[in-house]
Amino acid sequence: MKAKLSTVFTLIAVLTLALSGAATAQGSESIILNLNLVGDPLTLDPALATDTTSVTVIEQLFIGLVDLDDETAEVRPELATSWTVSADATVYTFTLRSDIYWTDGHPVTAQDVRYGILRTLNPATGADYAYPLGVIKNAKGYNNGTITDPNQVGVEALDATHLRINLEYPASYVLSIFSMWIARPMPQWAIETWGDAWTDPAHIVTNGPYRLTEWPMMTTSSWTRTSPTTMRPASRSSGSGCGWWMKIPPGRCT
Repeated sequence: MKAKLSTVFTLIAVLTLALSGAATAQGSESIILNLNLVGDPLTLDPALATDTTSVTVIEQLFIGLVDLDDETAEVRPELATSWTVSADATVYTFTLRSDIYWTDGHPVTAQDVRYGILRTLNPATGADYAYPLGVIKNAKGYNNGTITDPNQVGVEALDATHLRINLEYPASYVLSIFSMWIARPMPQWAIETWGDAWTDPAHIVTNGPYRLTEWPMMTTSSWTRTSPTTMRPASRSSGSGCGWWMKIPPGRCT
């Protein structure tokens, strides 16, 4: 298969079982993931991504509450092992895995998911794709600034492994929204320490099956590798053709 190459990313697997979709505390042999992209990602910040290239990379770096099956598009567990829904279909309570870790060793908790959702909704973040989360109770008001207290938003970490989300109204599609990059857990400590530079290779903290180790830029003509550049917040992904692959699990272009 031939494809137009413009940028190649190298990510190193940080988990023993690559198919589990999350980083474990134990190390493992390195697995190289090459993403053959049609352009440079505009951001690796889940709250800010709007272009397809960015989301393609983010999907490898961060896991969320649930995922969509590649073949059937059915919702399947990812960080969440199970969930219950109230009788009126407006309260979702998730039980999370306790064996998922950030690349700096912190455990991934329900608070990280809550922080990620609230950060996307926070008007100061400037997330263009915050609106799908408007189904959450008081999310629209918080996002547009009419509500200033994030504790009024219907996202509550009950403890480290339990998360409750209250909706404005029943929405059968809401689990699909929770699979989106905008609802991923995010590392509050890293973001508060490094600000906009938190997605630089030297600072980025992720929880997915792959770890970003470098961002080598390559010219489309001579393919000369230059020094890694700074990743800046800005944008999202979904491919319009075959343009990326990985060794584990086998890549499949759609």
